[in-house]
Amino acid sequence: KPEDKLLMILFANQLAVSVNNIRLLSRTETYRKFLYGIIDNAGVLISVVDADGKVVLINRFFKDKIGKEFREIIGQSVIGFFPASERMKLHRAFLRLKSEQVERLNLTLFFKQEEREFSMNMTLTPLKDSLGELQYVVAIGMDVTDFVDLKNQFEDARKLATIGEFVSQISHELNNPITSIKVYTEYVKKRLQSENYS
Repeated sequence: KPEDKLLMILFANQLAVSVNNIRLLSRTETYRKFLYGIIDNAGVLISVVDADGKVVLINRFFKDKIGKEFREIIGQSVIGFFPASERMKLHRAFLRLKSEQVERLNLTLFFKQEEREFSMNMTLTPLKDSLGELQYVVAIGMDVTDFVDLKNQFEDARKLATIGEFVSQISHELNNPITSIKVYTEYVKKRLQSENYS
């Protein structure tokens, strides 16, 4: 019958679309797992924050630095994970990303986990919609604590070297008159001894 044939063609087309959708969904899921694997295993801190400053995504490296579980982080204000001294800096950065045509912002943030302080160089990149409204901020950070520590040690060593040079110069300046006094004292002593024995 012609109507059965038409129904079979429609059913076959629908089945073909369904099979294709399943295939696309499978590829999308595989690609999603691949991308999440990259994000999660990157040796840098990665997070995505919405326009209200709430954490949408965070990788394992960042989670470990903060020292909390994913369920304690997702949906929370990102500013709350930083000490009060850094919150204003982060707040100003978000305001700039919302109001200005900025491609990205770089800033250094400090935070504490238990008794250890960390220094992070962060790059904040805004993701805006077609109207230019901020939707998300992608934050990628590098823990530069060791670099900052080395820099501070270098500065301390440089200061100590400067003090050492200063002390050396003072010692040299003091040594010249002391040497003269010593030589003159020995001369006077010999002179006095030679007068006493004569």
